[in-house]
Amino acid sequence: WRTDVRVWLLGLCGIAGFFLLTAVTTWNSIHVLLATVTVVACAMQARHPSCVWLTLVLSLAAGAAYQLFYVLIFVPLYPGVFEAWWNLSATWPIRWAGVPLEETAWAAVTMAFAGPLLRVCSRGQAQSTRRGSN
Repeated sequence: WRTDVRVWLLGLCGIAGFFLLTAVTTWNSIHVLLATVTVVACAMQARHPSCVWLTLVLSLAAGAAYQLFYVLIFVPLYPGVFEAWWNLSATWPIRWAGVPLEETAWAAVTMAFAGPLLRVCSRGQAQSTRRGSN
């Protein structure tokens, strides 16, 4: 149950951070989301620094894989999709092979949060379980 509570608390912190940043900035929702998830992911890593490097590598790999998917599969299948579906005037002006940088950043920060979430939240429980089985 402690793991469940920790997961919910981190989620609620993220939601609260999202609403707070939305209220005090003029950023659009994707930029608020990127900032909020990054802050919560960093807070998780600060409490449990043992998986920082693994999380960093996996986050960069997730961003790269997502970018490759868009460039090699999605955009060739659906040319002009970003112009049709995204409000490109609200995104950063940086695009890699036509893909807005926010898409790649979203994949990377999502991995930084979701990747270590269960390990970080259940860490105390896993250690006590191991001690009890010796």
